[in-house]
Amino acid sequence: MIAGPTFAKKESLAMKGIAIIMMLLFHCFREKAVYDGFNVSFFPFHENTIVNIAFVCKVCVSIFAFISGYGLFKSYSGKTTDDKKWIALRYIRSFSGYWFVWVLCAIVFQIADGRYINTYGKGVAGIIYALIDFCGLSTIFRTPSMNGNWWYMSAAFVFIILIPIVYKCKEYIWLFLISEIVFIRILPMEPFTGHNSVYAFLTAFLFGCLFAENNLFDKWALIGSKTRLTKAYKCIAELWVLMALYKVYFYIPIEKLWDYHYGLLPVLIVLFCVEFVIPYLKSILAFLGAHSANIYMTHTFIRLYYFRNFTYSWKYFALIILVLLSISLCISVIIEILKKAFKYNVLISKVTEYIELI
Repeated sequence: MIAGPTFAKKESLAMKGIAIIMMLLFHCFREKAVYDGFNVSFFPFHENTIVNIAFVCKVCVSIFAFISGYGLFKSYSGKTTDDKKWIALRYIRSFSGYWFVWVLCAIVFQIADGRYINTYGKGVAGIIYALIDFCGLSTIFRTPSMNGNWWYMSAAFVFIILIPIVYKCKEYIWLFLISEIVFIRILPMEPFTGHNSVYAFLTAFLFGCLFAENNLFDKWALIGSKTRLTKAYKCIAELWVLMALYKVYFYIPIEKLWDYHYGLLPVLIVLFCVEFVIPYLKSILAFLGAHSANIYMTHTFIRLYYFRNFTYSWKYFALIILVLLSISLCISVIIEILKKAFKYNVLISKVTEYIELI
């Protein structure tokens, strides 16, 4: 029997590596208006082909939400503290990297062009807005943020808060899924199903919890795993299904079937990648995944806010993505060096140790 995949830490990081590449593609080419005015070559593909693929790559957010659901559920299942401490510890560990980047960006870009003051304003209101953004809650409170793409931090906060509830009712996660699907349909479209909504990706998050609770990765891997031939058939079948779902994606209104776009399809992509992509590129994808948070938090400053002309000056779409990824990765490495120099991770460890003891 051919050994099936697991979804341990390295596989999770590798999946994040795939998702961050999809995110860059989505942000750079999701519609023609994004790169309007630049002479971009899509050789050897047709322009519409890449734009359509980039548009579908919005599911990268769902992939991150799925991984969060899976990882948080596993973390909570092994907790040794009460719920309040677990939430506090998880919040600190999940957001500590964001806090460092936030402070770094606030200093650098305030010096560069006054971005901090221009974003939050002055006085007490400005301080409150800054603190809300620092805590990752700007999307929830609809307050200004230094970076529009940081909206996902509010979703990450909601996921952490929800895990104790979901875990305590783990036998009824399917009911949570169904309830959530109904929930976003009976309430007003915003803020529940907007493209940058905190709640729009709960379907993918709950799927992650469901997979963690029922070991669905292992069960899925057993299907067609007896011989290399049956595994090859399975790979081909999954590719056909994904291609069909990709075609259908453009004909199903997001407003009508939000859970299909950002729930079902991303989960199938994860299943395919974990079994047929990651085993062959695990090391390099895991390396990218380890830096994915920093890349997510910084690439928009390059692509959109400060070096847009430079980003799209590389002409070829693949080269544009490669250069943006490379620069963002270098910035991430520098951020990690700075963390080490300031002993930031040591400080975070001491804080979490203190919380565990009290």
